Amino acid sequence: MSSPRPSSRLALSASVGLALVAAAYISLLGVGAAAAQQSQMPKPTAEQRSACIADFQRLCAGVQRGDGRVMQCLQSHAEELSAPCGELVSAAAAAQAAS
Repeated sequence: MSSPRPSSRLALSASVGLALVAAAYISLLGVGAAAAQQSQMPKPTAEQRSACIADFQRLCAGVQRGDGRVMQCLQSHAEELSAPCGELVSAAAAAQAAS
């Protein structure tokens, strides 16, 4: 059986990364608060999503999803995050604090 083409692996990696970012938001906001906070939570731009995927892979690759662990990891590395991801993580933390 041949290995997936590089473009297929890249697409899979991006899909997994987007799922991780989405899981981080859901974990951060909590299931019950997600609907109430949705209007306060800024919609991530493509640049922010891409930056957070790269930052997650670089800084938090070993972190298991769930219970807010991904977001906690990203927040613990706030000084090391790329600017676009840092803005998104800060906005998510502010939305959580406001709830």
